[in-house]
Amino acid sequence: MVSAPLPFRRWETPAGLAPSLIFEDGVGPGIYVLEFSNGDQYVGQSIHPATRFASHRRRWQDIVAVNFTPVPPEELDRVEQDMITEKRRAGVRLRNRTLLAQPFGDSPLDFIVTQEEQARWIGDDPLTAEREIAPQRIVEARARRGADGGRLPEPVRAHPHLAEAVDSIAGYLYYVIPLPTETEGRGWVLSAWPSTNRTRNHRRFATLSIHNVEMLYLYEDRTEDGEWEQTMVLNVHDSLEIDDELRPLFSRNTYRTTGPVWSATVHGWEDIGVLLGHPAVLLAARKLALSQLRKGRAMFSRAHSWALADAAFDHIGNVLDEWATAGND
Repeated sequence: MVSAPLPFRRWETPAGLAPSLIFEDGVGPGIYVLEFSNGDQYVGQSIHPATRFASHRRRWQDIVAVNFTPVPPEELDRVEQDMITEKRRAGVRLRNRTLLAQPFGDSPLDFIVTQEEQARWIGDDPLTAEREIAPQRIVEARARRGADGGRLPEPVRAHPHLAEAVDSIAGYLYYVIPLPTETEGRGWVLSAWPSTNRTRNHRRFATLSIHNVEMLYLYEDRTEDGEWEQTMVLNVHDSLEIDDELRPLFSRNTYRTTGPVWSATVHGWEDIGVLLGHPAVLLAARKLALSQLRKGRAMFSRAHSWALADAAFDHIGNVLDEWATAGND
């Protein structure tokens, strides 16, 4: 049985045309095809196509048109691969190419974050890599939080250190994961109040996992006087060179699917900025996150807490608003 052609809509894209004039608010997810002045094309997928198109146009100045068709999230990978195969069979020159000068091979992540973007993300200066947060994801987070403030589990919602936890989770999403609004729930998963290793004197608050490995987790232990003491653990790539400054914070750990990693353990939930503010730690965190993202879809997608993720993206939006008001990039 031959499937019907996808109903693509096409827009010409002269310089200066805002993506918001092409893609309506909230449109997506779907498949897009970029057309270039020399006849090349590029096939991509996106949850937030306006943001992705804006990113592509910053990278390529010769885009002359964009085509888009809505596709259900669970069908994005398959439909995109079918489109790439169809274009190649038709002799279309595609810019969907392997661009990393490393033996990473192909990965489903390449359909979401180009390999060139991945290479920049783990480049020599991680702070210069462009960070993308789809504005629509922030709008959606704020709308859901405004409509139903009780979506978080009650122990999370009422926790006295919720703000510090959200700040650190937001910091990890913004600085460590490439295109977190595109890979949410598919590449990375954030659980709220998970039952992991819970006992009378130990409990997890949140765990951010990529594929099947925990990247960042926040937990509490009960002290002898009955108070709860907060601890945060950040896992990073084992390529990190531990110097005298970092040695008190890091210890060796091993996961079956990743091998050895460095684990930073800090008291409290508010110090993610201290860790990620160190360029070598940030780079190692990105390397571990990217290597896990390249393994494919997350294994714990059903555990993803959209409510806690909404809180994190809302917080990111507030910080970006503050930066914009202050005139910072």
